[in-house]
Amino acid sequence: QVTHKGTQHLRRNFTVVFVPQRSMICEKVLEEDGAYDRVRIAELCLDLIPLDTDLLSLERSSFTDCHLRSDHASLAQIARSLIKLQAL
Repeated sequence: QVTHKGTQHLRRNFTVVFVPQRSMICEKVLEEDGAYDRVRIAELCLDLIPLDTDLLSLERSSFTDCHLRSDHASLAQIARSLIKLQAL
C-alpha cells in the first residue's frame, strides 16, 4: 500500500519494476488506485543474457507462448532483442 495513514510524517519512495516490459494493465490499475503519481516506474529488460563470450540466451518461453498458448506478446521482445543483437 503506497499511502498509510499512520506514517504520514515519513517520506517513503516506492518503485515498481516491470520485468521484462511494462504492462499497460498494471499501469492502469496503479492509475485507478491513485498510486501512479506516487511511485517510480522502471523496466528491467532481461532479454539477451550473455552466458559466454560467444553465447547468448534469450530468457523467454517464446515458442510455448506463441505456438501453444497463442500469445504473441513476446514477439515484440524478440524483435527488440534481434535489433539489439544486430547493433553489436
